Amino acid sequence: MDWAVKARRTLDRFVASKNEDTRYRQLTVQRAKRAFSSLIRIVKSWFVKRLEFEITKNI
Repeated sequence: MDWAVKARRTLDRFVASKNEDTRYRQLTVQRAKRAFSSLIRIVKSWFVKRLEFEITKNI
């Protein structure tokens, strides 16, 4: 096998693995953002319920 072909294949493999890493990282970030936003939503709804409870209790 020609050394240029070998180098090219190695480079292609390296680039493919880098793209795979980037895709995985992007998916992980998306998942983390989704989890964080749902956590914020849960805390917000709990806080609103608690606030409504306190207001109705004091009336």
